Amino acid sequence: MSKGNVLVVDDEEVLRETMVEILIRGGFHATGTPGGDAALKELGRNSYDLLISDVMMPKMNGMELVTKVHENIPGLETIVMSGHGTEATKSKLDMMGVYGFLEKPIRAADLIAIAGKAVKSNRLERIGYEKKDPQLVFSRERILIADDDLTMLELLYDVLSQHGYDVTTVRNGQLAYEKLLINDYDMIILDINMPGTNGIETIKTIRENDLFTYVLLISGEAVKSEIQEAITNGANKFLAKPFKTSVLLELVGKVDFDKIKKLKKDQVDTDKDDAGRRFGGFRRFISPHFWVHLLQMNMVELVGAILISLVVGALSVYLCEPKSAGNGKEQTIMDKTNAIEGYLQRDEARELRKR
Repeated sequence: MSKGNVLVVDDEEVLRETMVEILIRGGFHATGTPGGDAALKELGRNSYDLLISDVMMPKMNGMELVTKVHENIPGLETIVMSGHGTEATKSKLDMMGVYGFLEKPIRAADLIAIAGKAVKSNRLERIGYEKKDPQLVFSRERILIADDDLTMLELLYDVLSQHGYDVTTVRNGQLAYEKLLINDYDMIILDINMPGTNGIETIKTIRENDLFTYVLLISGEAVKSEIQEAITNGANKFLAKPFKTSVLLELVGKVDFDKIKKLKKDQVDTDKDDAGRRFGGFRRFISPHFWVHLLQMNMVELVGAILISLVVGALSVYLCEPKSAGNGKEQTIMDKTNAIEGYLQRDEARELRKR
């Protein structure tokens, strides 16, 4: 008997096939896909107990895939794998509701062990429905620095580390992006002119996945148009090289890191509320009481219930995003849900009066 159905997503064919083979030998039913789009299609066709995805993939990276999966199948557990999980991996994954992390190169025993636990878990029951809070309180702020100038990297590392910050350094924008995907940082310091992925391109990709981390842009060669483009795409501030370390420390000291952490936590709580609401509706749908009541209906009532269910289903997407009400105040998801339940209760009352 299979221990569970596992979908492995990795654009590296050899690694993907190797992991599938290991899982099959470990007693699982495993399937592999080469990327995010293929994985979403496969999840739409077949039922799985666990998704394991690489982080760095073309077109759709692993974190984007996991986010989409959590939206579409909120109860499905997910595991991510990468060679860049270091400083704050657990906190980052806790925020996203990911079950676990596998660091490359992956040991077969570790893969079997974590998959065995994950397939028995339900993500919503584990963190969404029970509303467990992610660990967002750090002992000191985490700062990521990306600059191809080794001398500048060493200088910034020494200065910021000596003042109590937890600092990580990388030599280009691509590595900065990979680090950010799998770790959580409070601040990113980026040079504009770097080989490969430059600072502006890095900012664009960062803001696609992270709206709140403070981004400080530095450069000694950038022209005004480049600085403006960087600010437009999400950089918080620009600091021209060369600069005094005292100026940098003053700037970093003024950043409201508590607010950044709160914004991140609020976003996580919002996502969990949406997931919990969907899960609660599903639990109500599959309850024995629901089916007993359904079987007791006559044909007219049954058709009416089906039509109502279709209407509620069509409104589900609308309910997931709060919109502004006529009075200019934000109408919450709970308000909308209560309104629809009120409509259903009135319809049921009319049917009872007809009897």
